[in-house]
Parts: sequence; C-alpha cells; structure tokens
Amino acid sequence: MTSPRHQKPKKRGYRPKLIETVFMDFISERTLPFLSPSPKVKVLSKTWLSDDLLALRLLPNRAWRRQYQQIYEPVKTNESNKSHWQTGQHILLSVTIDGVCLHRSYSLVGLPEWDVLAEDETFGEAKPQHEQDMVLTIAIKRQGRVSNHLAVAVQAGDVLDCGLPSGQFTLRQHEVTADEPVAFVCAGSGVTPILGLVTDALQTGSPERPVTLLYYAKTPVFMTQWQTLQRQYPNFRCHIVATTFAGSYILGKRHLDKAVLDEVGISLRHKIYACGATPMLSSLTMALSEQAMEAGQDINAPNPLDNLILERFGRVGLTDAQLANVNLATEDEENIAINEHATVLLARRGVSFHVVNATPSILLGAERAQIYLPYGCRQGMCQICRCDKQSGIVKNLLTGEVSDDGAESIRICVSAPVTDVVLDV
Repeated sequence: MTSPRHQKPKKRGYRPKLIETVFMDFISERTLPFLSPSPKVKVLSKTWLSDDLLALRLLPNRAWRRQYQQIYEPVKTNESNKSHWQTGQHILLSVTIDGVCLHRSYSLVGLPEWDVLAEDETFGEAKPQHEQDMVLTIAIKRQGRVSNHLAVAVQAGDVLDCGLPSGQFTLRQHEVTADEPVAFVCAGSGVTPILGLVTDALQTGSPERPVTLLYYAKTPVFMTQWQTLQRQYPNFRCHIVATTFAGSYILGKRHLDKAVLDEVGISLRHKIYACGATPMLSSLTMALSEQAMEAGQDINAPNPLDNLILERFGRVGLTDAQLANVNLATEDEENIAINEHATVLLARRGVSFHVVNATPSILLGAERAQIYLPYGCRQGMCQICRCDKQSGIVKNLLTGEVSDDGAESIRICVSAPVTDVVLDV
C-alpha cells in the first residue's frame, strides 16, 4: 500500500477560472438556467400598477444570494439585525433581443423583507419569518427596447441575468439625520424608488421630522400605500397631482414652480430627493433658485442646491448639452452625446488613456494608446472583452443605451465613454 506521502498529486490540468465559469454558464443557460453559477433571477409574477407601469417580482438564485451575503451580510441596520440593500438603489437586468445582449437598470421598490405590493396596513412591515424569501420588486414602463421586452416577451418562470443592488440615491449615502426635514419630488415612473425612500425616512426618523412628498403622474400609483403611511405617520405630508385631473392641481397649476413649492412647504432647508423627467427636474431647480434669491442668499454662501439630490445623472457632471438629451421620464435608449475627450483609468494597472470621437469605443481607444485589453469578436457578442466598470457613464454603440454612473459589467468593444470612466482592470 502506497503511503500518503508518496502518492502522486492529482493532475488538475489547465483550468483557468474564466474559462471554467464561462463553460458552466454556457451549459446551464441551455439546461437549468436558474442553477447557473452566475447571479440570476426568476420572474415570479407581473402586476400592472397602472395603464403604463408594470411591477415585476423577481426571485434571486443561489449564486445571486451568495454574492449578496458576501457584500451585505457585514452591514447591519441600526434598527435590527437584518442586512439589506438601501432604499433608492437599483439593479442591472440583462436580456437578449435578436441575438444582442442588452442591459438596463431598474430601481428597486422597498426592501427584501417588505411586502411592497401589500394594499393594507401591513405595507412596510417585516413579513413573517416563514415568508421571508428574498424577493426583488421593480416597476417598469412599457417603452424603450428593453422595458418593452420585459413587459411583453418575458413571462413568469423566465430567468434573467441580474446584478446586485447599487447606487447612491439613498438616505444613508447623503448622511440624512433623524431630525433633518426631507422632501421627495417625483414624476411618472420616477416614483419607483421614492416609495421605499419615503417609508425609510418615516421609519428611521424622529416623529417630529417633516417628511413631504410631491408626486406628479398621469395615473398615480401606490395610492393605498401612500394613504397607509399618512394614517401611520402624522408628520407625513402627501401631495399627489394627477396631471389629467384639474381638480388635483395645486394652486390650479398642472406643473411645478416656486409658488407650488411654497404652498406645499418644500424649501431650501429640506434635503430634497428628486426623480423624474428632465423638464420637471429643471423646473424644480429653477424654483429652488428663486427661493434662494427671494431669501437674499449670500453669493458667497454655500450653493443652496447642494441639498438637492437627483437620480442617476444629478451628480455625474454632465454638460448642459448632454443633460438636455437625457429624459428621466422615459426609458427609451437615450440619445446622449459621447464626450469629445474622456479619460479611461485602468485601476489595477494604474494607467489611463483618452478616448476621442475618432476612436469611439474604449477598446479602440486603448489600442490607439498601445494598451492591450482582451477581446474576441469586436461586435459585442462573445463576451471576452467584458469587464467591470467601477464608475462613470458609457454609451452602448449598438443600442444607444446609456449606463448609470455606478458599478456594472460592460463590453468595452461596444462601449463609448460619456464621462471619465474607471475600469477594474
């Protein structure tokens, strides 16, 4: 009998992790996609909230939950031992349409232990222990290539690629204190992250802290939830304008201006979270600026709009021309201009290069700078060039889709920088 010390080591062969993962993903995609080693979600149900807003409930697979636990398990909330993402964050869903893999970020509604679609007094409360399966809820508008595909083609039981929650449109990120007045202004599908943020602000703040909602929509949604929060929290002021019903207008006005803000009590002393169409965000900014001028704001004082937090592109430094091309009210692929001279930083290598319009993709920009990055088909199909973006906004050259400014996976052969970009390479 051969002693253990003289046994020959087992030959593992050449098994690079990337090839192993890609191969297993390829097999599982065609057999049991929900058991894939990659993070995925299964569509549990589709519920129409209004004529144009659809809620999807998604169940994460084991790989998704494993990654989630690695990131969020060490982070505990102040009020309980539960660990979860923050209200206001979003997930990245990937779908394949006509052979092309497309990506789109969607805001999460509430937290994993909430039954966010409950239309009774249980909304915002933790579900019983035996019902606490982690379920993600998103709301989408049936417009834009990806959103229309999710609304029409995707059915209950289908499995989708899904990233982990991310984003900085949160109370914690902006260090909102328990006594600080908070206001939320939204329009259309921009209400999706706001329901969770309002509930979070009410549950974690002091009973005296003013919390105000100003919500514009053709057909307002979550009406039962808003009414429940009003009954439970006397400090919550809710103002909803149905833009097709003149009886709901504030001061007889269909749109937002300084007089409307004054009427509902939103002012510069609030921390203001806003999500909606570009015209609405511009009106809000103008109204707050007028408030500052009326109050005799010192020109040398801090910017009065520092307390204004805009979803997605409010903090990424886009030019006015670029901002004008993006409409937060719609989920169409935005027609945003590519930066004429953006810098791409390869964080792990510690090197950077410029990408200009003459060489629009990140891959071509790297090659022009004589920097080698892995690639295959150069058409956005083989996934070999895929890498993780840490920050910055990119535009998909195949679809015109514009990314968020947070971390996500991109294909550099078909991605052009809109702002400066940092890659985990």
